[in-house]
Amino acid sequence: RQVTPIGLPAGSATPARRLLRAPPYWEAVEGTLMRRIDMGAPEHMGVFQRLLDETWKPKATRDRSDDLPRRLLVRKVQRVEAPVLWNRFARCRRRLARSRATTAWERGCTPVASLAGGEPRPVRTAAVCDAAPGLFGPRDENLQEHYLFHGTSPAGALGIIREGFDMGRSLNGRPLLFGPGAYFAEASSKFDEYASPDEFSGLCAALVCRVLCGQMHRALRKLDAEFVLSEEFAECFDSVLGDREASVGTYREFVVFQEDQVYPEYIVFYDRER
Repeated sequence: RQVTPIGLPAGSATPARRLLRAPPYWEAVEGTLMRRIDMGAPEHMGVFQRLLDETWKPKATRDRSDDLPRRLLVRKVQRVEAPVLWNRFARCRRRLARSRATTAWERGCTPVASLAGGEPRPVRTAAVCDAAPGLFGPRDENLQEHYLFHGTSPAGALGIIREGFDMGRSLNGRPLLFGPGAYFAEASSKFDEYASPDEFSGLCAALVCRVLCGQMHRALRKLDAEFVLSEEFAECFDSVLGDREASVGTYREFVVFQEDQVYPEYIVFYDRER
């Protein structure tokens, strides 16, 4: 049966759901229909190629199942405008801002670049993303919102933009060093270790995601899963920075434990140059 919203005349249509503070460059402003917008303009493709090139690090870890490629080549990019996922993310950002306003970090969460002390190490994606405001941003720096990568397959990427991240799944059967969450990379050479090619096109896929890191717990070694899922951890921290770059010279990994802390904004389809 038809339900008339309170305050509207009988027979009025239910108003469309509006997006909560959507990025200014989005085409969608209301509704629930997910859209994938092709970003085929040469200037847009160039930005994403720089993003992969400038975050590349010629370093392989034991998670890589094949030889380290020379480079990753962007073939196609799509922006994901998914109102339902976006509104969940926007509400999470609002909740996180309120919760951190009542803690010791009321002036903002500790910047990732400063977590280790000593010489600052900014997030690798920041320089390219900040230089392209028509594609990335604005971000809430007080909540340590960053653009980060998640390597997958084309089919996996499409599943994530429809359903969101499954926090309980492992990375292709690999052990999870920093707890059962969603793992993200700041380096293209790291996310590529978890990507796999499509059977027909041969292309791999990566998601470029907004991630609300909040107050991070820096870990230099494997964490106990019970600890990161405990109330004690949740009261103090919102995510984990697995700093394997500092401990063994490889990479930093960013781990969140609530799916609403992530919004997958772009799918990058690419292949590997050998």
